[in-house]
Amino acid sequence: MNKTIISLIVILVVLVAGVIYLTREANDEVADVSATPTDSPALTATPVSTSLPQATPTPTPTPTATPKPSALTIKYTDNGYVPKSVEISAGTKVTFVNESSRLMWTASSPHPTHTDLPAFDSKQGTAMGQNYVFTFTQKGTWSYHNHIKASDTGTITVK
Repeated sequence: MNKTIISLIVILVVLVAGVIYLTREANDEVADVSATPTDSPALTATPVSTSLPQATPTPTPTPTATPKPSALTIKYTDNGYVPKSVEISAGTKVTFVNESSRLMWTASSPHPTHTDLPAFDSKQGTAMGQNYVFTFTQKGTWSYHNHIKASDTGTITVK
C-alpha cells in the first residue's frame, strides 16, 4: 500500500513538473516575440487529482462496405441462370448473356405476364451468343425467369 502511494506521488510530481516546464517554455516563446515586456503571472496552487491516469482507447476503424459493381454479367446456360441470385446497387447495368443451346427471353415475374417490373422484359428470344442488357434503377427484390423455359429463374435485389 505504501509503495503504491509513493509511486502515485512520484508520478504526480513528475506530471506537475512537466506541466510547469512546458507552460514556462510556452510563456518564454511568447515573451520573445512580444516587443513589450509583461509581468509573469504568479503561480497558484492547483488541486491535483490522485486518481490513476486512464488509458486513451485506440479507435477501431469502421470497415467500409465493398461497393457493388455498376455493371454485372449473368450467364444463361443449359442449366439456367448463373449466378441465380445477386445483390446490386440501384443504377447497375446487368447484361444477360445467352450461353445455352436454346433461346433466352429474360423477363420479370410472374410468368407469363411479367408485371412485377414490366420494363424488365427482353420481349423476344435472345439467340445463343447474344445478350440482353437492363439497368436496374428501382430498389426492391425482383424475380425473373426465361419466358421460353419458365422453370429457369433468378432473383436480383437492388439496394
